Amino acid sequence: MKNQRRKDRLSALPDDTLHRILSHLSSDKAVRTSSLSRRWHHVYAGVPVVDLVDPKSGRNKYDLPDHNCRITYEAKVCFDQKVTGAILCKAAGTPIRTFRLDAFNPPRGLLDQWIIIVVSSGVVEEIDVKLRYWEFSGRRLCPFGSSEKASPDFDKCDRKRYVNTQHHLFYCPALRRIRLTNWMLDLPPPLGAVMSSLVDTLCLTRIMDPKDQLQQLLANCPRLTDLTLQECPSLKKITVTSAHLRSFAMICCHNATRVKLTSSCLHSLHYQGGLPRKSLFKLANYAGVAALKIEICQDLSEKEPTEFAPANKLIRRCTKLAYLHLSLYPSMAYCSSFAVPSLPDLRQLGLQCCLWDDQDVRSVAVLLRDTHNLEVLSLFLQGPESESDTEHEDDDDGVDYTKPEDDGGDGDYTEPGDSGGDGVDYTEPGDNASDGVDYTAPEDHGNDCTDYTDPDCHADDGVDYSQLTDSFWQMYIRCLDDKLRRINIRDYEGLQLEKILVKFLLSKAVALEEVSVTLMVGRSQNKREIAKELRSWRLNPHTRVTINA
Repeated sequence: MKNQRRKDRLSALPDDTLHRILSHLSSDKAVRTSSLSRRWHHVYAGVPVVDLVDPKSGRNKYDLPDHNCRITYEAKVCFDQKVTGAILCKAAGTPIRTFRLDAFNPPRGLLDQWIIIVVSSGVVEEIDVKLRYWEFSGRRLCPFGSSEKASPDFDKCDRKRYVNTQHHLFYCPALRRIRLTNWMLDLPPPLGAVMSSLVDTLCLTRIMDPKDQLQQLLANCPRLTDLTLQECPSLKKITVTSAHLRSFAMICCHNATRVKLTSSCLHSLHYQGGLPRKSLFKLANYAGVAALKIEICQDLSEKEPTEFAPANKLIRRCTKLAYLHLSLYPSMAYCSSFAVPSLPDLRQLGLQCCLWDDQDVRSVAVLLRDTHNLEVLSLFLQGPESESDTEHEDDDDGVDYTKPEDDGGDGDYTEPGDSGGDGVDYTEPGDNASDGVDYTAPEDHGNDCTDYTDPDCHADDGVDYSQLTDSFWQMYIRCLDDKLRRINIRDYEGLQLEKILVKFLLSKAVALEEVSVTLMVGRSQNKREIAKELRSWRLNPHTRVTINA
């Protein structure tokens, strides 16, 4: 029995199984397993994955010119050797099937060699190469930013400095997933003779296209199912002809004027940018779209109601929507400008709410008014904008290199993602903490929503909260009667306008089963007080309240 307890079951697994386990780790971590025991000395060499991230950001002494205007690559050589070693150390008969690289200003000749070696076997299935350059501006390519340099394009002096895409990338017959960031698109001629028909995922971020070759690339991906285009200033008019396309995302491509998607299988559509023009999107099958995410970057406070018509029309034409996410900066835009049409199949709604004044609070209720069958409501709360929230110029490069979250690709839209707190359920019977407060007995504050006496929440902001709640409380939202089952709230601070909105929802939701609240950073010390307050607002005493910090 003693020997059995000491037996290393993991090491007893066959090599193929260990290779599969280590393939989920970065190459750095996989190599470290060689020090575990003699059994693990060479296991990492059989892992068909190279996954490395350069830790440099362009802000240390190794990244910037010295006083003699020379660039030293003392730290960079180490990373370059690490990549080369990870590629060449593979055991005989071990092909590289996945190549992920996040590199800071790599030597172009060496970068070409890495890619040529990786694709030469002809079995690589995924290539994800992100490049970063210390000498280029790192601001976001969005004309609605707070910086004076806010623009949908690169500076003219930077447009031709990006590395050209390596032609060998497009010769691999097994390639299924391509993700490229900060490249200059350069395709080999003729592309049709070499491009694989197996590519199903294409994600292009901050890609320059001076030769207008993007359309040619898309035309040669006939089996494309997932396409993401992010901060591509050269994108203007494109047509995606793949009949298999199911998911399309276009993020901050502010120069785009027309996007035509001919697939009748399109399931998920994500748009982020300014208010769309009338003819921006043309879909072959609007009714097939089940998940729609619209994020508007620009300030809408000065917009006329007619300017919202294209966005409204897009939502109305997607008659079978099951999931809808709206982010309308800086407010939800009042009902006279924007309204969600009656969508009988809509089950889940996400709203990014900037609650700055009483109109924003009313807007949320107005947007909910025609969602008769809504079951899950997610509120992403955002207080008054601060300077730190809008400045991107001082980031390492100002770019979110992660693939935009797909809220609609697989049909699972309800994950709250409450991973940051303790997930404590304060509604379980008997959860009476040592402070003597009975958290299981809700207080009856009534439904007038006018008694707000919390001194921390009565800011001198000039809003007449009593007048707001008197009129607001009369609004009727049908889904609160018997459909709404779950409410997710992110970045809750307990501000006065937030309290009014949340109390309105909780005190009217008859069938509500669970409320999951993630607190803003710094509010965790008030967890129990907030939980008690939320419970006191419930109409349904069985509603479970979960607080995450």
